[in-house]
Amino acid sequence: MGNSYPDRTNARGIWSISDIYKDRIKGPENSKYPDAGTRGITGGGSAPGTDTVIDFIQIMSTGNATDFGDLTVEGQMSGTASSHTRGVFGSRDSNNVMDFITISTTGNAADFGDSTVANYGGSGLSNEIRGCFGGGYTPSDTDVIDFITIATKGNAADFGNLTGEKFYLGGMQNKTRGLFGGGYNIPAGDLNVIDVIEIASTGNAVDFGDLTSAKRAGATMSGDNKCLFAGGFIDALTKDIDVINPNNLSNAVDFGELTVARKYAAGCSTYKRGVAMGGLLAPGNSNVIDFIEMASAGDATDFGDLTVARGHLGFNGISNGHGGLS
Repeated sequence: MGNSYPDRTNARGIWSISDIYKDRIKGPENSKYPDAGTRGITGGGSAPGTDTVIDFIQIMSTGNATDFGDLTVEGQMSGTASSHTRGVFGSRDSNNVMDFITISTTGNAADFGDSTVANYGGSGLSNEIRGCFGGGYTPSDTDVIDFITIATKGNAADFGNLTGEKFYLGGMQNKTRGLFGGGYNIPAGDLNVIDVIEIASTGNAVDFGDLTSAKRAGATMSGDNKCLFAGGFIDALTKDIDVINPNNLSNAVDFGELTVARKYAAGCSTYKRGVAMGGLLAPGNSNVIDFIEMASAGDATDFGDLTVARGHLGFNGISNGHGGLS
């Protein structure tokens, strides 16, 4: 007798149209099932000199990263933004070049346009339509927020300003709201403030709450209404992972720890899992990739290795299944 429900690997049996529809929307190719096949991508950094290499992983598996291609120019500490199909690397190493890739393929990046300010050490966030890049060093602290339309190549435009001038901050998001956490200010030092913007609008950021401590250069990840700020620097390197609910103005709380204390790692995520890739040790660079299950608090687990140990990566990497996508 045939199955009385749809079986994706077996076409036999009898079922209703509603059952066929339920099966279809659960398939990994459908945006309502965003985790299966989701890639995490990071590019540039120092190894130990500035680099153009782009690596990628399948976030819901484990294993070592694979070479994706190269950026158009070498550089360190760029913010990123991504939709389901396209990833954008923001300005880096005090130039204003933005690159883009098609996430589902491999190959070298191409020119997207220019940021409004040439800087490094800023961070990015995005939903399906728009990417926003905030902060950086130019060679002084900046509070500028730029935005782009991810599907359309071209130069960035002014969005507004952060609550203060800062760099080495981390970008996080849900579908409508963007958060910029932590960072560094000269002469104030490390910051614990979290800024919030509404991605679809323009205007200045406002205060959202605080990280568990003042820190900078952590890897950031965004899941299903849960944002993580992992590692970084608090007088010394830290393993600490903070968790933030982007829906409610509130402070971060403790989530767990990375496997290795480091800063300048790149974070990527699906709705269910976050990964922290590479980063700077004391001394030297790291090739470690950790993963974290978003659903419950706890420590990270080893995922695999980058193609080469690299520090000074962007604090948020590229993903086609992060919490800002529908």
